[in-house]
Amino acid sequence: GNALFNGSKAIKGYNPATNQIKTSVKSYARKKGPFQFPPNTSDGAVYQDEWVNHLVQKFGKADSGGVQFYAMDNEPDIWDSTHTDVHPVRMGYDQLLTTFLEYATAVKAVDPTAKVTGPVSWGWTGYFQSPKDRPDWNGRPDRKAHGDLPFIPWFLQQTKKHDDNTGKRILDVLDIHYYPQTAGVFEGKTDAQVNAARIRSVKSLWDPTYKDESWIGEQVKLIPRMKDWINQYYPGTKLGITEWNFGADSTQNGAVAIADTLGIFGKFDVFLANYWTAPKPKSPGYFAF
Repeated sequence: GNALFNGSKAIKGYNPATNQIKTSVKSYARKKGPFQFPPNTSDGAVYQDEWVNHLVQKFGKADSGGVQFYAMDNEPDIWDSTHTDVHPVRMGYDQLLTTFLEYATAVKAVDPTAKVTGPVSWGWTGYFQSPKDRPDWNGRPDRKAHGDLPFIPWFLQQTKKHDDNTGKRILDVLDIHYYPQTAGVFEGKTDAQVNAARIRSVKSLWDPTYKDESWIGEQVKLIPRMKDWINQYYPGTKLGITEWNFGADSTQNGAVAIADTLGIFGKFDVFLANYWTAPKPKSPGYFAF
């Protein structure tokens, strides 16, 4: 395979180079040279530390009212399907970590007061395995090569090791996404059966006795699980659930699910949470907020 953007390579039978040139600009964590604004558009590349520097120049540093949070991209654990042209190859434990470290340290070098979030995992399978373990979920070759630790604990452990070595914290918020997997709930179905399941499915955020009524088929206990992992592998890290949605937010049923979720986030001290995307103005879900 040809080496392409961001260390990604072509996959057997598919080289995305032509599409990449048509749709994408090369992105690098750091610019070797002075920052410019407006940036140089003739070099065929963007530099993320130059972008952070622009935001700092415009709005000030995070501790002076500037941009508070930088997420280290979005759902890299499914890039091979959501961004096939940019990153066709499945990410493994090592690349998920090194990509995070490369970009997080670049952000902190420009604004040490900003908060960095990662790994911005899509959901359930991403907490436990890497895309390299697909479709052999049971064999889990990549996970087994990393002490058989689920991915999130391994990521916390390795990031702590990095931060202990440098004496600076670069991971401020453990950043995950969560969508209920029970059939019809997130999809927004509103028959009586799904409505009842929607309200029950909110228990997956906190209730250690609630067995998920989806393909997951076990206790999710999302917030306690993540807090336990943080306490064990990188104490002091905050928890962010930066995408969540229980569906049907234009209905009273969906609004109850939103209100319940927001209460749980408060009760269990979730530091950061973001709804995906937004309820329609003046809808029941809007009033739940």
